[in-house]
Amino acid sequence: MFAVREFGAGLEGAAMTPYYQDDWVTIYHGDCREILPIEADLCLTDPPYGVRSDQEWDDLTAYEFAAFSMSWLPLCGPPDTPLAVFGVSQGPMRDLCGMVYPRVRQIIWGKPEGSQYAGASEGKLWFAHEIILHCHDEVVEPKNRQWAEMLKKARVEVDLSRSGVDIAIRGKKTGLCFRWEEAACIPTEEQEGALKVLLGLDEAFTKALSEARLARDVVKERAAEKADVLLHRTVANPQHPCEKPIGLITDLLSTIAWDAKVILDPFMGSGTTLRAAKDLNRKAIGIELEEKYCEIAANR
Repeated sequence: MFAVREFGAGLEGAAMTPYYQDDWVTIYHGDCREILPIEADLCLTDPPYGVRSDQEWDDLTAYEFAAFSMSWLPLCGPPDTPLAVFGVSQGPMRDLCGMVYPRVRQIIWGKPEGSQYAGASEGKLWFAHEIILHCHDEVVEPKNRQWAEMLKKARVEVDLSRSGVDIAIRGKKTGLCFRWEEAACIPTEEQEGALKVLLGLDEAFTKALSEARLARDVVKERAAEKADVLLHRTVANPQHPCEKPIGLITDLLSTIAWDAKVILDPFMGSGTTLRAAKDLNRKAIGIELEEKYCEIAANR
């Protein structure tokens, strides 16, 4: 994860003067390709999809869309800076993201009945969802097994079976020592003290066990809490043609970016991402090409 720089660090010239700035939010008016890179903990954005022929900024051929996407995507800091980007299921965005991020997974924004966009249908079916691509380089770390290996070595040296350790510690055969040596569970502090006396384990065992407990707590803190389908109604009176519901953005920031302190949105639109970040006491940086949306976002 990138270190967080002071707002505007690395930006030079009058054109890079913030359009708006407070203690939490900075807005730049301009083309993100001329302003990026800006360091952040997450890039959450809704770029042109290349599917809206009624909007000049989104009327792109497949080649134009790919070239445009690859002109801004690498500037957002991949693979160290995670990306959450809205897209369409039939578009090439997933493949493009896969060129710069090791991991790309799909999250679904589900639109409850009655909140689909007018005319968003094909045949007799409504388009009731949009995809969000969560791109990152996170690798699941293997369990810390050092303490388990130390436990097994000490047990063998004193010629005790795993069942023998169980009986000594808990007064009966429980299979717990089998689980300890597989690192499937971790001894309590009370059990740790008894094991040290029984097997002659030293402070190196305590240190290794403490590291394993810390790693376990991190996993618990980041454990899954909900499905990857997020249900939120569309915005009834949007200030931007592609405005996303603030509840959806808040939901994303609270789950995939629970520890992110600075959020970047290079296609800010009416500023929903910035407003949601500020509500969650996160700093946010937005970039928008059209000045009227910079004004709407600043007012929000």
